[in-house]
Amino acid sequence: MVTHAVSRRVVRTTVDEEVARLRTFIGRMEHRYEFSSKDMEEGIAGGRIRETAEISRWLTALHFLHGLTTPGGTTGSPRSMPSSGTP
Repeated sequence: MVTHAVSRRVVRTTVDEEVARLRTFIGRMEHRYEFSSKDMEEGIAGGRIRETAEISRWLTALHFLHGLTTPGGTTGSPRSMPSSGTP
């Protein structure tokens, strides 16, 4: 479950809802800039694309989505966190 603070109230969403929201945002960015997220990441790494505030939000959403959808990732439910052997 993900929590967002929205003008003094907390909105709780499930991981599935957050994944859908992130995918929608990423899709809109890919459509706006007319290139894929992979091309955007490669362009930044290669110095061909400047990291603006909007591109930074796109990168953040992409990395957050990856953390939510990768088994064993560190974002999401406590099941994804390594066990320390203590309660």
